[in-house]
Amino acid sequence: MNLIWITPECPFPPNTGGKVGFMKRIEYMAKYNDIYLLTIIDNEDELKYKENLELFCKEVHMFPRNSLFNSIWQCFAFPYQAVSRWNQALCNKYNELCKFITPEYVIVDSPQMMGVVLKNKEVLKKVILNQHNIEYKTLFSLSKTKKNLIQKKAFKVTGLQMQLYEANLYRNNIYLYTFVSKSDKLLFEKKYNKKNTLLVPVGTEIKDDVKIVNTQNILFVGKLSYSPNEEGILWFIDNVFNKILDSCCNASLYIVGKNPTKEILKRATINKNIIVTGPVDNLDEYYDIVDLVI
Repeated sequence: MNLIWITPECPFPPNTGGKVGFMKRIEYMAKYNDIYLLTIIDNEDELKYKENLELFCKEVHMFPRNSLFNSIWQCFAFPYQAVSRWNQALCNKYNELCKFITPEYVIVDSPQMMGVVLKNKEVLKKVILNQHNIEYKTLFSLSKTKKNLIQKKAFKVTGLQMQLYEANLYRNNIYLYTFVSKSDKLLFEKKYNKKNTLLVPVGTEIKDDVKIVNTQNILFVGKLSYSPNEEGILWFIDNVFNKILDSCCNASLYIVGKNPTKEILKRATINKNIIVTGPVDNLDEYYDIVDLVI
């Protein structure tokens, strides 16, 4: 089958939770299908990964994020998380592919990317939308955790925009919704009265020759500039890891992911048992040396 696959970030290297999810599904589906990948990149350095992706995809097309100037005027009607990714060149390539390859399905990773496909109503009924999370609830939660009043207001307003955007989005005739969380799947079914859903948990392979290392090492993987990841790991350090150290003084916490924030780096400066690696090309070496992944 011909599949058009649209992702909000470059799936390679698979060095964050989201990218692992993208890449593992692409690797599996590529065994039986021709994949035409359309992906957003954060900078031109990521163009070097095109060859890696072409090992699995028939075609790979990479596009930069929409500029702030081009996005800002749309933010009055749509959430920034969405319009910052609605690159016009990507939209044009999508419409071109729909005409020439007649895709059996269009896989869209995250509701934010749906702006690329909405205008083509004929192909819309072939869309498989990977929800990942219920995004507006994430934004509302962040508005409660922020101490800065401006940030609180910004996340709340964006959450309201995302809630309205998602409600309008689900009125369309979308073929299938997939989720990584059972609770999100059930909540979505109840709120929007949708039954065409499927649970696809994030995972990775365990090698046949995996060793039991017993090192007392703990691993967290994520894009650290993404606020829920930052909030989560800071909470874990302050409320859990410090208690672990009371009884396991040699325990180490490896925090792997790009763009670690000042607060995360500050915790590592204070506590020598916390190791912040920044971005890595391959997660295997870290899975090999840890006993626990959070």
